[in-house]
Amino acid sequence: MRPGKEELHGIKPAPQTPRPSKPHSSKPICEHKYVHYDCNKKQKYLVTTGMTEWTRIDYFFCEKCLDEKEKRKQETSRDKPEWY
Repeated sequence: MRPGKEELHGIKPAPQTPRPSKPHSSKPICEHKYVHYDCNKKQKYLVTTGMTEWTRIDYFFCEKCLDEKEKRKQETSRDKPEWY
């Protein structure tokens, strides 16, 4: 133990140097061009209300960087929604 320093058991001392900033990415940002590749539809009848829960999930991928994303639509009603 160094003279003049207290030792705290189980607690790390705060860092003395500031954290470096994140390096800037050298990759250019993709100008996404998403393409629809799949659709998943579900319907669940709710006995307690007599209504149906309609869900549609559309899947897309970017042609350039292969990033994936999904869009989810959900509605509870007696009649089938137009988007289903």
